[in-house]
Amino acid sequence: MSGAEGASGAEASEVGSGESESEPQAEAASGALGRRGPRFPGLRTFGELTLILGAGTLWYWLDRDRNAVDWDFDSWRQRFSREAYRFDNNPIGMNFLGHAISGSSYYGISRSNGLHTGYAYLAAFLTSWAWEFLFEFKERVSINDQIITPTAGMAIGEGFHKLGRYLSGGRGRGRRALSWIFGGAHAIHDTLDGVDRRSGPADAFGFSTLEHCEGAHCGWHRRFDLALGIASAHTEGAPGRYAFGELRGGLELGEIAGHLAPIDVRGALRDAPLARLSFRAARGGEGGTFELDAENFLSGYRHQRLAPDALGQVRGHAFLIGTSVAYLYRQEELGRWTDRFGALALPGLAFELHLVAKGGAAGRGVGLQLRGRFNGDFAGIHSGPWQTWEADNPDARAKTILMREGYWYGWGGSVRLELELTLPYVTLGGRLLHGRYRSQQGLDRSQEQVRDDVVGTERVLDTDLFLRAGPFGPGPEGTGVYVELALERRGREGSLGDVEEARGMSRAVVRLGLRR
Repeated sequence: MSGAEGASGAEASEVGSGESESEPQAEAASGALGRRGPRFPGLRTFGELTLILGAGTLWYWLDRDRNAVDWDFDSWRQRFSREAYRFDNNPIGMNFLGHAISGSSYYGISRSNGLHTGYAYLAAFLTSWAWEFLFEFKERVSINDQIITPTAGMAIGEGFHKLGRYLSGGRGRGRRALSWIFGGAHAIHDTLDGVDRRSGPADAFGFSTLEHCEGAHCGWHRRFDLALGIASAHTEGAPGRYAFGELRGGLELGEIAGHLAPIDVRGALRDAPLARLSFRAARGGEGGTFELDAENFLSGYRHQRLAPDALGQVRGHAFLIGTSVAYLYRQEELGRWTDRFGALALPGLAFELHLVAKGGAAGRGVGLQLRGRFNGDFAGIHSGPWQTWEADNPDARAKTILMREGYWYGWGGSVRLELELTLPYVTLGGRLLHGRYRSQQGLDRSQEQVRDDVVGTERVLDTDLFLRAGPFGPGPEGTGVYVELALERRGREGSLGDVEEARGMSRAVVRLGLRR
């Protein structure tokens, strides 16, 4: 579902988050709605993040027995030596999920105070730096935490920020309750500031349309998805078959007025106008899966030309190109299959192409959607060959992250492509993720103890194919219940020194879902 800017059919020189084609209209709307946020957003952000750091510091020193295990230094003078900056050897869940979630809270608080994405990222980075350098002064500064906390926090936090902002405009008690559950920072700040985002027009679901936008196409670009599924998996290398159930959900929210609506518009996009966030949780008798996936379109350009032809059928295209940051965390255990993978896709090239031809009484037709992104990555990867290498080299002293946790940090790049062909009531699609990584050398937390700094490599290839019937049911176009059959494969080819290993896992999933 999508909306457009104030003047339908006009070309826009610049279209961005919260902007409109007509400055007088925007100023009038702003005056009618009142000031949006604190008088000094940076100062309030500083105060709130300082309180969070204070609470963390109190816990850090009260729980000395647990935290003292990681204490490396005795004096502040050591803080300024080269040896103070290392990659740590904590569990992958803490480093690639826990710190990403913490960073998303720093970023989200900043955004809910009205800060631009760049300032919100800076606030998250400085908060992370203050914790690492000042408050954890008895430990080495963790390089990986300084990378993951603000940047993965930005990728995740923008989706939660947009969710909170959207839900804060909900009419009725039920929708208001959702805003407090899923958008607490926005709800608290709006209450403190005396801001009511429920004024003005609402979309088909009872939520406010985009602020400072007047016209027929001012709704948020939005999609919410929730599905239950049952799956059968087959592992390669160490053969086995496993059955499990799963819960999957996701959202796509954009403050892009008129996205995919029948208008002609083009111009710059800025201030992270589009965010995606999804999760998967699965459980069976032989293990389970948790996966969190996020992407944030930071800035770029769009060219959209969608208009009805002589027969009333809407035809045309919508194209977006720019830069995005993305994040993926996956921890999966199925029998002897283990996949622990945390990847931060640093800002890179992203594009989307939508081709549309629809009409008729139901407004349904044919559509083709292609998405792609190309990024340099920082990653943490489970080393499949580690146990074999360790058995072959019993007296070796490898990286402590390998010896303690069985994974390594690395650098590389990834390509992600998604293709969907939409027909009336049926969608065919596929996704591909390909990445290549090489381990970080020479900066282990206890590098002076490492005698065998063995090099690791990993090739990641994930492919998904799906057939979806639906959505069916009453409501706006593209919403309702659907049934989906998906075939998914995870492939890994890794090496550690002279030891190589190839493994994989394939699964078939049947899902029953709801799209709103």
